[in-house]
Amino acid sequence: GHDDAPMRFNAGFTMSQKWGKGRGKRNNYNLKYTYKDSRTNSSQSMLYTQTGAEDENRRVTATSGSREHNVDFTMLLTDPAPERKWAFYTYAGYINRLYDNATDYQLYDSATDTFYSEEARFDGLNYRQQVAYARVHFMGSAFKKRLSYGLSLQGENVSNKGTFLSTGGSKLDYNEFNILPIASVSLRIKRFSLGASYRGSVRRPSVSQLNPYVDATDPENLRTGNPHLKGEYTHNFGGTVSRDFSSGWIKGIILSYGYAFTDNAIERITTVDGNNISTT
Repeated sequence: GHDDAPMRFNAGFTMSQKWGKGRGKRNNYNLKYTYKDSRTNSSQSMLYTQTGAEDENRRVTATSGSREHNVDFTMLLTDPAPERKWAFYTYAGYINRLYDNATDYQLYDSATDTFYSEEARFDGLNYRQQVAYARVHFMGSAFKKRLSYGLSLQGENVSNKGTFLSTGGSKLDYNEFNILPIASVSLRIKRFSLGASYRGSVRRPSVSQLNPYVDATDPENLRTGNPHLKGEYTHNFGGTVSRDFSSGWIKGIILSYGYAFTDNAIERITTVDGNNISTT
């Protein structure tokens, strides 16, 4: 087989500025835009052998391309007082991605010495994905910085619009909005430090996991997706206890603990029918 990338193009620009009093200007913002455009082609030949049947000479050709616009903005504001008891950080962004691919499965015909397309197995899709997100994060301290804390909240929306070409033009429409909080606190008492944290995270299904097309490249091990999948949400908890030493060969000891559980987890399920053909 072989792969080639006949076209790749990247471009972008960045704007930034710092301000504040004195040499340590800590307030700043950054605006960034990037554009990516690429296309790849691949071809693979194989000899498929199956028990009780004649060997098959097959070829698979595939093309894919993507164009992506990405806008990202960040800003940091800090306490102007010398103690610097607080800081505020925010970022926001928008991604607009256009994607297409097509895979053609071909079977060799010895009578004509040519490959012909297996139209029933054609796989392809085109879609537009838009992602908008924003996060605000506040960090602070109290009691002469013995207590420090952080609070963060992110909103994220994903929207897919497109079609699966391999299933008669079935819709690839996926919309989901999530709120992702983060919280942390740390307390220092003499040489001891205690910390606790919580973080929410989401993992969304990939396009291949949503695609209902049945991949029969291996007729005895079929693969297909589920267009009704939604993202899985994970709750992450953590805690730490540490103790510092001023002398000796042990500088410190730290113990940490983490726990996570997931709502609506995306799982891979395999079934086997009476003909010993598995479907995943």
